Amino acid sequence: MPNPEENKKKFIEIYARDITRPGSEELMEWLQKSDFFVSPASTRFHGSYPGGLCEHSLNVYDNLMKLWQIYGDDFAHAESLALVSLLHDLCKTNFYGKEMKNVKNPDIARNKQLIMGDVMIDDGIHNLIGGKYEKLLFDRNHNRSVDEKKYGCIRVHSWDEIYAKIRKLSEEVVN
Repeated sequence: MPNPEENKKKFIEIYARDITRPGSEELMEWLQKSDFFVSPASTRFHGSYPGGLCEHSLNVYDNLMKLWQIYGDDFAHAESLALVSLLHDLCKTNFYGKEMKNVKNPDIARNKQLIMGDVMIDDGIHNLIGGKYEKLLFDRNHNRSVDEKKYGCIRVHSWDEIYAKIRKLSEEVVN
């Protein structure tokens, strides 16, 4: 049986220890105000229960750490492992509404108001169509044939590149 409070504590400990880049504290503040720690990871599949999103993220982290133990520092830096695993489903934050069962919140899905309404990151082009926000298409085998210019997307290949693009976009808004 999942324990959302223990998972939240573990998530915050790993995040605080391993993710130290500028903006990480502000993101953690936002996460704690959001539904990230109590949301499901999906509506029908893995983690489709309250707290499933955080638990799933921790499971991905644990599996990446097993690979890191095998391959060592040549595999990845600790901060990269924490970023990729703990935040890979960040776009599901504030995404699900609760009815008789967990379902995607239709207002958010229709208006594409994800990642605070400014930037949408996904590896599925179907989630990036429409909407007035910056679209970052995370490069994966299944979307290599997608013409990002046609959909107004910026193709990104790594979490560091995503971070750099978001930082650049936020600087453009300020200036």
